[in-house]
Amino acid sequence: MFHLNKQSGHELFFFELFSSLKTIILFCFLSNSGKYKKNTYSMGELRHAGSYQFMEPSYKAEDTFFPKDHVKTFWEDELLQFAVRSSIKKLVQKKQKENKRLRILEFGSKLGEGYDVLTKIKKDHACLQLQVEYILSEDSIELFLGLDTDHQRIEKANELTRHKKHARFIRTDYSEGMGLFKEVEAPFDIYFSREGAISELTIYELRDLMKDMIEHAASDSLLILDFKGKYAILHSFLLDHSEFTFWTGTEIQQFFKSLEEETGVQLEILRLMDRSILIASSQENRQYGHLFKHIRQAVNSLFEFNIRTDLQKLILKPEMFPNTSQAKIDHFFQELISWWNLIIQYAIKRFEQPLPPKELREWDNFPQAIQFGLLTLDRLIKDNEWIAYGDVRANLLEPHIGYMLRSLEFELQQGLGCGQNLSVIVQLKK
Repeated sequence: MFHLNKQSGHELFFFELFSSLKTIILFCFLSNSGKYKKNTYSMGELRHAGSYQFMEPSYKAEDTFFPKDHVKTFWEDELLQFAVRSSIKKLVQKKQKENKRLRILEFGSKLGEGYDVLTKIKKDHACLQLQVEYILSEDSIELFLGLDTDHQRIEKANELTRHKKHARFIRTDYSEGMGLFKEVEAPFDIYFSREGAISELTIYELRDLMKDMIEHAASDSLLILDFKGKYAILHSFLLDHSEFTFWTGTEIQQFFKSLEEETGVQLEILRLMDRSILIASSQENRQYGHLFKHIRQAVNSLFEFNIRTDLQKLILKPEMFPNTSQAKIDHFFQELISWWNLIIQYAIKRFEQPLPPKELREWDNFPQAIQFGLLTLDRLIKDNEWIAYGDVRANLLEPHIGYMLRSLEFELQQGLGCGQNLSVIVQLKK
């Protein structure tokens, strides 16, 4: 299933022979112990993943890396990048001083999108230079190892990232912990999981997996994890019948506190962030997803080239969202919806006629993200409405509205568990 790279002659033969014998002995020992019976490793997967590349898959790769979804690219993934930028930058600097490269382990890697999410974090998001510099370059990675339970996704992930020399994806069941990877792999610097993949585990399976991560990690390692938010607009329909475990921000804090007491390792929560609060993916809830599908479609349209968006479709009605009977949560949703609608209503009026933002009622009480966004939109319209080439509204102004809405979520979120994903960044101190 695998073959070794960058060696030849007798060295290749003896290295391959030694590795094979070592693998067979280790596999037989652990299999007989019964500890890892549920895991689905193949023989080649038991060896050091960083030394192997996968053979050509049995299908033809698609030209398109991932399905087109502007919200995922420009909203969900970029917000995660904003959240982790500072922590990863410090970690990279530390490894550079030690003349070492980073090792990253992802749980629930799917098609391998997480590799690009981490390696495409810009050093300076506002830079205008021709070549963009990234905080975590591919050259600073020793190994990016992705784990997923689905064989077809793993096969496709390896094909789609075939030119990424340090990326490897392996099929395994991590519901019983890290398994053999805790034994054969050196500590990782980042333990990573996106879009609630680990929320598919039961609370007991998750606790065992987290304990394995904490035990395996080195000091200053980061845990960058997405949990499913309990109060997310679609999750509220699923609480009593779902394969996911849902979380509030308070429950996450208590969970890591208990892990800290149990393991004796200091776990510092660096950030707790709700992501995708009003634009959740309808695929996650096919029964009720149609109620909210138009929101994501309309936001996607804001980023679409040469397509003008019907902004009326972005007006939100409070009754669309469930009442949680918790004052703090309900107030948060009502406030967020109110500011969201204000942005859309201003944009509709501003496209029709001049309307200085500072003349809006209660301007001085607007959140800073709202003030900055409205002032910028007004300025963009005044500076560019004379342009006669291309569709200025569709290609310049509407994307800014999308970014305004994204900034609103980023600035107002409180890590309560109101997002489709509740992102947690934890640093270990051993």
